[in-house]
Amino acid sequence: MAPTLSLTQVGDDLQYFEFGLTDPITEDFHSVKNMLNGYLGNAVWDVSGLATAISRQAEVGSMIKVVEEDGSASEALGMATIISLTFNKGNFIRDTLAFIKRAGGNVDALTAEGQHAGLLISRRAVGIPDRIITPLYTGLVEDLAFSTTEYPADAAIYNYTTFVVIGHSAVQSDQGKRTNAVLYAQPEDAILVGEADWSGSVDLGTSEGGCDLQVHVAIITREGYDRALARMKREIQ
Repeated sequence: MAPTLSLTQVGDDLQYFEFGLTDPITEDFHSVKNMLNGYLGNAVWDVSGLATAISRQAEVGSMIKVVEEDGSASEALGMATIISLTFNKGNFIRDTLAFIKRAGGNVDALTAEGQHAGLLISRRAVGIPDRIITPLYTGLVEDLAFSTTEYPADAAIYNYTTFVVIGHSAVQSDQGKRTNAVLYAQPEDAILVGEADWSGSVDLGTSEGGCDLQVHVAIITREGYDRALARMKREIQ
């Protein structure tokens, strides 16, 4: 994609940054690991294992980086990727499935024969413009289509039936009463959860402002993802 220009506050100054998308590389490991801090709330889990899987998967996924005039790029400031819960092995798979179950998800159905679930992950630093969201999620679809054609022997790896979305949100309260109005840390999650077949959450406690903090979990079919992407194109500018 062409770099996305953004006017961002840095201290007392306003500065322009060009954000571009690059393929993941192993050198992104530490940036990815930092972005995954708190991904599963206060759970103890194998964050290094997931960061390794993301940074080593160049076929599917994008890193958001600041593009300099000389063509060089910063460390990763955001990302979007899909990690298979079937074809990957390791403690992070076990930990993620346990968290989904903790949120009330049906892990047995998710991992049943004939199903291929992918962990749909998107994390971004503050200041990255929302207009990069749609290209991120469109890029994932394009990556899957390209990889299926380019690596036909491994096509099953890129053929997903279901995606799992995990993100942070807060439920507003009005004079101490829960209103069920949900504020999402990332705007696209409101759309993804809205198109999901199931959603649940793990409570993280109450903020100083009286909001109930939570990690939401949603399970969305491939068809639901396509509907969500169409909505992102219309609703997120």
